[in-house]
Amino acid sequence: ISQTLSEPACDMIAPYQGASAFAPALPALKSGLSRGIPSFCRVARTSVSMTLSRFIVSAAFAGGMPCLALLVAAREKKHRAGRPRKPSMLTCERAASLAAPPCPRRLEGVLFDIDGTLADTDPLHFRVFVDVLMEAGFNEGVPISRDFFLDRITGRQNQEICRDLFPGWDDQQGVQFADHKEAVFRERAATHLVPMPGLDKLMSWCTAEGLKKAAVTNAPRLNAECILDGIKRRTWFDELVIGDECERGKPDPCPYLTAMSRLDLEADACIAFEDSPSGARSAVAAGIYTVGILSGQSAATLRNAGCSMLIESYDD
Repeated sequence: ISQTLSEPACDMIAPYQGASAFAPALPALKSGLSRGIPSFCRVARTSVSMTLSRFIVSAAFAGGMPCLALLVAAREKKHRAGRPRKPSMLTCERAASLAAPPCPRRLEGVLFDIDGTLADTDPLHFRVFVDVLMEAGFNEGVPISRDFFLDRITGRQNQEICRDLFPGWDDQQGVQFADHKEAVFRERAATHLVPMPGLDKLMSWCTAEGLKKAAVTNAPRLNAECILDGIKRRTWFDELVIGDECERGKPDPCPYLTAMSRLDLEADACIAFEDSPSGARSAVAAGIYTVGILSGQSAATLRNAGCSMLIESYDD
């Protein structure tokens, strides 16, 4: 474990080694919540089909704490199998697979992220961020790399990005930067947007099957509507859920829980499509079987975020 987890994570798991089955679950969850694991979302209706241990495993991965997921997954295995199983025998990828919700037996709803999932917007976002960050003097005017964009920007809310990249800025400066960036994006997107390959065919099938549909995104509303209008699919969705308008955005499960509440659906009747680790963690933590779109992130990154299936495009 110490070879794959951060030092704080290893310190957190150490006190619980050798504890009896499930004994560490609640205190570990309490400690995890204080370190940023997503909490329950106050919505009118949420799924309660998962066990407490499965929720903790999912929430741990959503909060970027695989140590807790490893621990609880191991205790669950020990409890069900009736034999010891050391946490050190499990890998982060194995714990992610244990956390992943099962494929729905009866599909009633489909939930889509927008950026990089409905349209391949990541290349455009990358070029826009390169330009506006250079304008703002970030990194002494040196352009950011593609790896930096994937690691520090993609899938995150603008508020988080600004706090991370410009810790000395006040909220107003962050808002002005984000508004400028998004305005540049929308201007360029007007002539650059096309649906992901195979999307039209998949959407036609969903319509024929009578499935409920929601778009769930961390993008600002104006951007989300711009993209949906650009691919001529805004009215196709029954609901549009904006992370900034929820109590918490992705990777918290709140946006997906909100979408299911509005559609009157349970998690075990849905499939989510995501292209970022932040979005995938959000969907998985909400208990939804999640398909990862390889439009920008690596297969390993999306698997470790909890995706149960990976596809290059909807033609797969």
